Amino acid sequence: MNVIKCELELNYKKILMGIIFVALVARILVLLNYGYGLSLNSDDMGYWKSAINLISSGKLTYHDPNELTTHIMPGMPVLLASIILIFGKGSIGMTAAKIFMILCGVLSVFTVALIARCLTRNEFVSLLSAFFLAIYIPQLVTDNLLLTESPYTTSLLLMVYYSLVLAEKKKSKYLILLTVFYLISVYLRPAVALYPLVFAIYFLLKKYPVKLLLKHGGIAAIIIIVFLAPWWIRNYVEFDKFIPLSSGVGNPLLLGSFQGVGYPDTISLDDTINDIEQHNKITSWYERFELQEKVAKQRLVEWYDKNPMDFLYSHIVLKPKIMWNYAFYWIPIFDIKSNLVHTSHLIILLCSSIGIIYSMIRNKENKLESFYLFASILYFTYVYSMFFAFNRYNITLMPFVFIGFSIFIYKVYSYLYSFIRKLSGGII
Repeated sequence: MNVIKCELELNYKKILMGIIFVALVARILVLLNYGYGLSLNSDDMGYWKSAINLISSGKLTYHDPNELTTHIMPGMPVLLASIILIFGKGSIGMTAAKIFMILCGVLSVFTVALIARCLTRNEFVSLLSAFFLAIYIPQLVTDNLLLTESPYTTSLLLMVYYSLVLAEKKKSKYLILLTVFYLISVYLRPAVALYPLVFAIYFLLKKYPVKLLLKHGGIAAIIIIVFLAPWWIRNYVEFDKFIPLSSGVGNPLLLGSFQGVGYPDTISLDDTINDIEQHNKITSWYERFELQEKVAKQRLVEWYDKNPMDFLYSHIVLKPKIMWNYAFYWIPIFDIKSNLVHTSHLIILLCSSIGIIYSMIRNKENKLESFYLFASILYFTYVYSMFFAFNRYNITLMPFVFIGFSIFIYKVYSYLYSFIRKLSGGII
């Protein structure tokens, strides 16, 4: 084992670069084989059209090109619009956008290696984590789609990495980098908004000086306010309401109120939506989602009042299970069957859970870091479970899962090596 560790230390950078090369080649092969037209024909095309309209009209739209929207955060349309301005909105522009997504995926592979190394102080685990993310089939597909998942995963991982570095070194430059990647993440997906609570707890457990934490928190808050202010002002001017992030939660919240057990079932989802449409003079998608959110909140209150245990069970157990039960593999590639991917996903998830829990309990040096990893997965799982839970949400968390999976493999390998060594009388 010591010989292997020594070899890893000497060749760590070379091996990591090799894994990154594999990640790049694998993603490029998907692009070459399936072309720039590979699409869900859903949110990906919605973002693309939104970006084109942003360039032509200067307005952020989504469902209707003539209607301003707060349904989405502006990060993805602005990102795609920047690419379109350079490469155009045709096949070259879309190919360039796909290549950018691929590069984000490759950067995620590199960053997960850095995070795993910080979390575990183990280069073997670091390389394994990167390798699994590099070849994970659903990730190869996702990194070839124009979805928020690829750039968001990268910004999320960089945010986590710099939070780990800041916890150790406590320097302002790492605070700035942490805040920058937090802002990028927020502008892509609002679900990350309250995530600073997770690394704030981690900082306190790491005995981060309280005065310094308050000072750094104040600096970060000022930066965040400055860079979110244009979005707030735009929303207030256009909609006469303070909208801190997006207002698109109405629909997934309403859908989520029909997911689980014990929810109010006197009226179906379709009838509920039809009822909203028929009894209100809806003039915009903004109003539509506002009304859906209002009805959803009423349903959630009724659900909790009448069946509190079912409500809690649905949100604590059933929805997380729905979210994690399958891999985000909606477009099969290279004749790789969905059943194989989904079965592998469950095995990886089980082993990862064992690895993370074991590390939290038994690993004295990195117990807090393992807790941070566990808390991060838990945070996003339950944020998403407040709405309509489905497997697409788990893809951005798979880098964390692969770290736990790699810890599990390393521990099993270590025990087997020790066991065989004892049987051989120390010869091996």
